[in-house]
Amino acid sequence: MTQNVTPICYYLGYYMTRRKKSRAQLRNETEFRIWNALVDYANTGAGFRRLVIEGLEWINGVDEDLQSCADIQGGATLESLAVRYREKIRTVLTWLSNPRNDVIGNRACEILEQGNAIAFEWNPENPDPKEPDSSLILEWPSSIGSVLAPLCKFVKDQIDRHDLKGEPLRDVIPVGMCARPDCGQFRVIKLYRRGRIFCSNRCKVTFHQANRTNKEKAEYMRQYRAGLDRNKPTKKRVGRRRSKTGGK
Repeated sequence: MTQNVTPICYYLGYYMTRRKKSRAQLRNETEFRIWNALVDYANTGAGFRRLVIEGLEWINGVDEDLQSCADIQGGATLESLAVRYREKIRTVLTWLSNPRNDVIGNRACEILEQGNAIAFEWNPENPDPKEPDSSLILEWPSSIGSVLAPLCKFVKDQIDRHDLKGEPLRDVIPVGMCARPDCGQFRVIKLYRRGRIFCSNRCKVTFHQANRTNKEKAEYMRQYRAGLDRNKPTKKRVGRRRSKTGGK
């Protein structure tokens, strides 16, 4: 008689997937999500509403807090603000990609100062003894200077992790600008390595091709095509199998 024994790895895997994530894990996921939204908006101009909501959530706000933003109260729409603020976000990301540029740095700092235009209300929160990461104070925004203010505060919070806590720059600000001069696109750096950063393989190839002579380009293409021919799978000829008796 066989006994159905469930492997212990099944229970371990189920536990790991169902385990509640810690506050630090959720924070890291949120940070990476906001960086991606910032880069997408800076590159394409799309996804502004999603980016604004992510910023509100960063300061413990909700969708309804959008009406607390001064520019929204002034009659502006998210569509008009998306056009107004895109160049400012591009300025901030350009500086973060190369912090040695003092001229852009001064302009970026003026933009990031909007993160100070947020007022908060505090209330004590009874900590849960079973949750060591539970909060002591419940904080939420009461007034917001602009829809850009929460995003500026997010960026400043990441800069403080580098400046005050000594965390590596690209661990807390994983943003770079494409090295191809005519591109101007940003990308999120998942794994930082020293060297040039490209937003796509196409930009990488174009950049290196521009530094080659016509003769070097032709030689490179010959080698590239030769490699394709060598790696191309060959089809096997399939013929009719003859019987051992010699019949058709």
